Amino acid sequence: MILQADGKWYVGPDNGLLSVVAARAAETQVWRITWRPEILSASFHGRDVFAPLAASIANGAFPADKVEKIRALQVRLGSEDLPEVIHADHYGNALTGLHARHVPQ
Repeated sequence: MILQADGKWYVGPDNGLLSVVAARAAETQVWRITWRPEILSASFHGRDVFAPLAASIANGAFPADKVEKIRALQVRLGSEDLPEVIHADHYGNALTGLHARHVPQ
């Protein structure tokens, strides 16, 4: 997915995390990635799919021929805090749905 939320760009999988960003943004545009490279790793789309598209966007060349615009992300969360762990990586870092301003210092 490619998401433009409040003027910032995000490129990543359709796994629900971008839905949190989209739900908290005032303005969004969303595209589904339709392009696949000739050689595609079974497990590392970050390098094979997302990085080349993010590089194009960073260089000011939106990859319109590799995406299709969609109305919204399929998973859409409210803009309120989501008091649960959304993702935990293999290091034990946890990503929650809490706004930073609501977490005590």
